[in-house]
Amino acid sequence: MQLFKQILAWLLVIAFGYGLYVFAINKNASEEKLTPGPDGTITLSGTVLENYSKCEIERCYLVVKTGENTVYVEYDTGDKAFCENELMATKGKSIKMGENVKVYGFYEFVKLQETVRTCPNLSYYIKTF
Repeated sequence: MQLFKQILAWLLVIAFGYGLYVFAINKNASEEKLTPGPDGTITLSGTVLENYSKCEIERCYLVVKTGENTVYVEYDTGDKAFCENELMATKGKSIKMGENVKVYGFYEFVKLQETVRTCPNLSYYIKTF
């Protein structure tokens, strides 16, 4: 009888572990995926969670929540020589937490973080609405 209880306990542990595994797989599969166009650009809308605007020290970026994703929107590299889109560098600093934004820029997956850059091109933008 003792052996039967141990086997049953192990089967329950395995079944529970398998259930967690299936749940995790399905959760990841249902997350929204960002897909850039063939030229590497993307347009997205979301809510600003934070604005890191200390460009003297490092790059400046917004943390934007869009659906299931959290995306960094880099609007200034921190080095004026490398930010062609000075208008967005200035606008980005004025955006507040909680504002809704529409962003068009170059998409990259950097250091396990989805990032959209508005510096490289004058046609890239950040609009508040």
